[in-house]
Amino acid sequence: MAEATRTPAPARYPALITGVTGAVLGTLIGLSVVSLTPIPGLADPGPVVLVAIPLVRTLLNIAAVATIGLSLLPVLLGYDRPDLTEPVLRPARRAAVAAALVWSAGALVLLLLQTAEYRGSAETIDMADVSDYVTTVGAGKALLIVAGLAFLHCVLGVLAVRRGERVPAEARIGLALFALLPLPITGHSSTWEYHDYTTISIELHVMAAAAWVGGLATLAVLLAGNRGLLATALPRFSKLAGVSLFVVAGTGLFNAIVELLAQPAMPFLEAAFGTPYGWLVIGKMVCLAAIAVFGARMRWRLLPAIAAHKKSAFVTWAAAEVAVMGVAFGLAVVLARSPVS
Repeated sequence: MAEATRTPAPARYPALITGVTGAVLGTLIGLSVVSLTPIPGLADPGPVVLVAIPLVRTLLNIAAVATIGLSLLPVLLGYDRPDLTEPVLRPARRAAVAAALVWSAGALVLLLLQTAEYRGSAETIDMADVSDYVTTVGAGKALLIVAGLAFLHCVLGVLAVRRGERVPAEARIGLALFALLPLPITGHSSTWEYHDYTTISIELHVMAAAAWVGGLATLAVLLAGNRGLLATALPRFSKLAGVSLFVVAGTGLFNAIVELLAQPAMPFLEAAFGTPYGWLVIGKMVCLAAIAVFGARMRWRLLPAIAAHKKSAFVTWAAAEVAVMGVAFGLAVVLARSPVS
């Protein structure tokens, strides 16, 4: 049995690279499926703004997922062996601070871009325009709240860097998950008469997906080279991943069906198979099916070897799974801005 060491193994970045690449690729694929048109009733802000908004939203989501995954790490490792876990947790806390700062900054950049979209043909925007957007549009308020909560997480993270786990990981996880909530309620669910149900479903969908992707990517980057700690954390994460799979699949299917049925002028099958919105939903379903296959292999084939501290192909399979997760995240960003018809 390989012994855990107090010197942390070097981080391995394939999962990070494939995840970011997959998310950007998924966004670009989504943009190629839908028409880049301005929001009905608003002037055309130009292709730069229309393309930049989903790309920045994708990067914001990546930072949010990273923040949550890094915050989960202490819980997955446990608190009973600080001499072994602290060499890994110290850089993880610093990385979480950086991710939360990017998350906060990304929300502010997205606020500026969406203000420009709201202003339409205006060549420049100023603080009065931003204030008007925040006052008038729910998405503006949501972005401002997200920026503030993410920055608060950054502050909490700095305290954790200085004081370690005396700043509870559970508090950081809770704050990060709470910071996910404002944005989804400004999407499709806000226009459906049963929006209370769809809002709850979307919130559960987003939180489960973020914890799932962030947790796996964090393990693949920080623990892949430490068989002892990976053998401790991966079985715990596997339980979380199983629950997340069912939550993401169930809520995603529910949300899609509700949105497609909300189009009285279009039959369900036509909306599902004959519209860009339906194609994006199908793309996400294909990604989810592939992720389930990857997860099943990891759970039933790789986990026993990892639990026995044996060599495995964890990094390769985790990188592949995170890549598909990234594509699904990118498609979801475009889906959230796409009309069903």
